[in-house]
Amino acid sequence: GGSPDGGGNRVEASADACLHQPAATLKGFALQVNIRLRCLHGPSLWADHAAVLAEFERPLLQALPAETIASRWQQLDSRPLWPTPPPASTLTPVDLIAIIAAQLQHPYDPETARVVVLPRGDKRGPCVLLGCLDPQASRQALHTAITVSIAIFREDADLPFLAGRLRQVRATLKAWLPQNPLMRTLVREASALGIPVAPVASDSRVWLFGQGVRGVHFHQAATDGDSLTGTRLAMNKLWSNQLVLSLGFPGMTHAVAADVPQAVEIARRLGYPLVVKPLCGSQGRGVSAYVLDEQELAQAHAAAASLSAAGVLVERFIPGHDHRLAVFGGKVAWVVSRRPARVVGDGQRSVADLITAENERRARDPESAVNGTQPIKVDQEVILHLRKQGFSLESCPQQGVEIALSSVANIARGGTFVDVTDQLHPDNRDMAESLARAFRMESFGIDFQTPDISRSWRDVPCGVIEVNGTPGIVYDARAQRLLRVRFPGDSDGRIPTVLLIDPPAGLRSLLSGAIAAMGLCVGETDDRQTALGGMPRCRRDADLAARVKALICDPACEGLVIETTVTAIEDSGLVLDRVDLVVAPVELHEDLERLLRSCCGQLIASDPLASAEQLLPMLLKARLFGALAEQGGADGAPRSRWGSPV
Repeated sequence: GGSPDGGGNRVEASADACLHQPAATLKGFALQVNIRLRCLHGPSLWADHAAVLAEFERPLLQALPAETIASRWQQLDSRPLWPTPPPASTLTPVDLIAIIAAQLQHPYDPETARVVVLPRGDKRGPCVLLGCLDPQASRQALHTAITVSIAIFREDADLPFLAGRLRQVRATLKAWLPQNPLMRTLVREASALGIPVAPVASDSRVWLFGQGVRGVHFHQAATDGDSLTGTRLAMNKLWSNQLVLSLGFPGMTHAVAADVPQAVEIARRLGYPLVVKPLCGSQGRGVSAYVLDEQELAQAHAAAASLSAAGVLVERFIPGHDHRLAVFGGKVAWVVSRRPARVVGDGQRSVADLITAENERRARDPESAVNGTQPIKVDQEVILHLRKQGFSLESCPQQGVEIALSSVANIARGGTFVDVTDQLHPDNRDMAESLARAFRMESFGIDFQTPDISRSWRDVPCGVIEVNGTPGIVYDARAQRLLRVRFPGDSDGRIPTVLLIDPPAGLRSLLSGAIAAMGLCVGETDDRQTALGGMPRCRRDADLAARVKALICDPACEGLVIETTVTAIEDSGLVLDRVDLVVAPVELHEDLERLLRSCCGQLIASDPLASAEQLLPMLLKARLFGALAEQGGADGAPRSRWGSPV
């Protein structure tokens, strides 16, 4: 169908346009549907959160049995459309739209999607609201759900053709939305703490937590406090090891092998067992530990070389356990001991069956989804590691026999971990924090091999295996600790914000000037003009939501004054989910007043006959300005390390 239009224009969503087929009628119902799609950037008269709204021109009364819908869905996607049993015995197109939109936007936990269907009477069609973080992504999800749903209700629709389009949309949304476990956890915890989250740029996987001067860029667990130089060094295991050794800490003894003969020569110097890994890589891919002879060395070199054009590292094996030391804000936040994937024999089942059972257990365990535990994948590395121990996938190990499935203790390869933060020796803590500081990284992960984390690195054979710019293994409690490094105390990352609704001429400029006099760099905007620190921003055709985003994305912005109208709020909602102060006309209808009070710290009713000069002294007595004065004006106000634009 036509592209969704965020400005509220009508779009035609039908299976016809997508599948290039003529219109069809099923049981007297013509599935050619006119829909108005628009974006609500904040709370509105429809919902208490940002959402994409689809308004159907007329009712969609057709219904199909759930079994029929499920059968047709299987031609589009192998994933089940809903858990057993189905939500109802029969479903309408609108019911199906809500289900598919939730699954597209939240594929791992669709039950958390905020999808609302609102009936609007007999003559007008219903509304479907899909809550959103990224309006562009949610428009895509909702529009695709409409197209797919209508196609399922058509007997002549080319569903296999549409399946390809659905795969493309899933891939796009995976890039646009925080769908990996770490980012889902960070976003969920930010929401619980009241910290606003917005995309910096679609497909960048970079998200803005907070606003303006108090905002922070996050990519996974990495933030804008991490240096480019440190990230570059961490990406290359040879360079990072050189810095570790230069700082006087235990690193690895290794060399780069361009080919197998060179690897054999390095092995003769270092001695077996060895570790072979790509020079640049992550998540344990291509890593072979405990290599014992030339045959294994050749196989390990081939596996690593296939993933790293830069070269292959051959290094001396260090016995012990693999530990991840996570540093945030210059301090060790937690330490985990990681174990390779393994199964335990029961005397009855084969290794292959034990792996299947373990993966099924992980799929049922809620903690696996929370802490990021991955399923165990059977590949050549698993088969070779079993062979070293005298086993195969068909072997039936005796009761209680523990079978390691990998030489690498990596979560991405099915490994597990246990928290050992309280066992960390002070010398090892100092080492981790010193490394993060030397690499100029605010968020840093150190992989440290040692037989005993409670003993100093000075006293046992050990070594820093590698360092990571994005320390993972984040679940709710740790995500909250990570966020509190950048948002200390009870900070929610928001800047002081005033919303003026139908104000007298000149009030926005007067109020912005008063806030600027307190030492803050102020962003001010209506739907026509925008400025930050007195300097103009935005093209003339930008809407109010785009103008506000331009201001809160700039770390020089320390305060915000927004001017809008009652009509704009009634049509499109608020542009932010919360503001400190709302100045509105005395006469507001009940629903609008309730909306405003739910989203602001203070609501002041203004006399519509008063001038801007008459209102300003009253507004400066509001709680917001009293709090700013207590901060000490320019000296106490938050300052951006990026500086003011003027």
